[in-house]
Amino acid sequence: MTTRRVLAVLGLLASASAAGAQVIHVPFWPINGDSANDWFGTSVSGAGDVNNDGFDDLIVGASEDDTNGSNSDSARAFSGATGAILYTFNGDSAGDNFGISVSGAGDVNNDGFDDLIVGAPTDDNKGGNFGSARVFFSVVLPAPPTPCPGDADNNGTVNFADITEVLTFWGQTCP
Repeated sequence: MTTRRVLAVLGLLASASAAGAQVIHVPFWPINGDSANDWFGTSVSGAGDVNNDGFDDLIVGASEDDTNGSNSDSARAFSGATGAILYTFNGDSAGDNFGISVSGAGDVNNDGFDDLIVGAPTDDNKGGNFGSARVFFSVVLPAPPTPCPGDADNNGTVNFADITEVLTFWGQTCP
C-alpha cells in the first residue's frame, strides 16, 4: 500500500560566490493524500492568493481518487501560509478524471480573490467523454468558532482528557 504526498519546499540561500548563489530546498510542510492509490500530486500548481491573506496558495490534483466512483478524482487548494486545506473539489462521477489538470486562474470575477480552474478530460455530463473545465470562485470563509475555554483537545466538551484545565473550567457548557 503506497501513499502519495506532495512536499512543499522553501528555497533558502545556502552560499554565495562570484559564480552565483546555490539554493538548497528545505522541507516546509508536507501535504498528504487521503488514501493509498489516490495519486495525490498528479498535478500541482500555484493558485495565487485564493483566500486573500497575502500568501500565494497551492492547488493539487489526485487523479485516482475514488470519492464519487472509480477515478472520479479530486483537487484540493491549500493555504500557502500554513498548509491547511482551504477547499476540496470532487469529480461528479466515475471516470471523470477530475483534477488531472489544475491551475490558478487569476481573479476571474474581479472580487479581489484569486480563483481556480480544474480539468476533467473524460467528464461525461454531456455524454461521451466530452470533458470539462470548471472555474471555482474563491469566497470569504467564516471565521473559525471561538474555542471553548479548557477544551484542550478541541472536541467541544471539557472532560477528563483536558485534565490540566479541569479544575478551572469543570462543567462549563461550550457553544
